[in-house]
Amino acid sequence: MSQSKFLYNVSILDVDFSKHLFLPRLFSILLDASERNATLNGFGMEYLQRNNRTWVLSRFLIELNSLPKLGVDIFVETWVEDANRMVTTRNFAITSVSGEVIGAASSVWAMLDMQTRKAVNFDEAYVKFATKRPPLCQRPRRIGDLSPILTKKYVPLYSDIDTNIHVYSGKYIEWFLNIIPEPQTFSSQKTVKSLELNFVSESLLNDDLDLSMGMNSTSDYLFEARRSETLVCRMKINFS
Repeated sequence: MSQSKFLYNVSILDVDFSKHLFLPRLFSILLDASERNATLNGFGMEYLQRNNRTWVLSRFLIELNSLPKLGVDIFVETWVEDANRMVTTRNFAITSVSGEVIGAASSVWAMLDMQTRKAVNFDEAYVKFATKRPPLCQRPRRIGDLSPILTKKYVPLYSDIDTNIHVYSGKYIEWFLNIIPEPQTFSSQKTVKSLELNFVSESLLNDDLDLSMGMNSTSDYLFEARRSETLVCRMKINFS
C-alpha cells in the first residue's frame, strides 16, 4: 500500500461563500489522505504518538487548475517519493471522477520527538515505502523575505491546537486569508493557481503572534507569522 487513492465528496461544510472548495479545507483533505496512507503502511500518527514521535510538515506546495464545486466527488492519490535520515517527500494528485486533473501537490515532512520538540532520524523501516515517483508539480522551495504592507495580532486559541499540541498547519492558511482586505470582493475576482507554505518553528496556545501580508515583484501575495522576532511560518499565493 505504498500508494493510495481515496474518494472525497465536497460537502456544504467544505466550501466558502462561492460554493467552491475552501483552500484550508482542501489542505486538510490532502493531510487526511496522507495520514490514511501512512496508517495503512504502519506509520500513522496514532502509532507514532504511542512511541513519543509525530509527523510535522516542513514545506508544502499545491498547484491548481481549478477548485472543485459543492457536491463534486474528487479522488486524492498520495505516495511517498523519497525518505532519508531526516526528511521524507510525499506527493499528491487530485482528479475528478472522470479523470480530469484538478491539481497536484508536493510536501516535505520531518519526524519530531514530542518531548524534546526536536527533529529525529527516521527508522530504516520507513525507507522501503519510497516509490521514487516524482511529483506532478513543482517542488516546494524556500519563500523569501517580505516587506509587510499590513500586520495584525493574533493569539492561538483552543480550536487552533491539534493532537501535536501545537497550532494545526491548516490554521495558518485561514489566518492569512482572513487578513486580506475585503476578502469577499477579493476572492470573487481572483483564482488561485498555487499555494506554498514554509514551516520554520511551531506556535503554541496563547502565543502572541504577528501576522503580516506583503507582495513581491511578480504580484504573488506573501504572508508570514512571527512570534516576537522568531519566524514561524510563511505562505505564498499566486493568483490569476
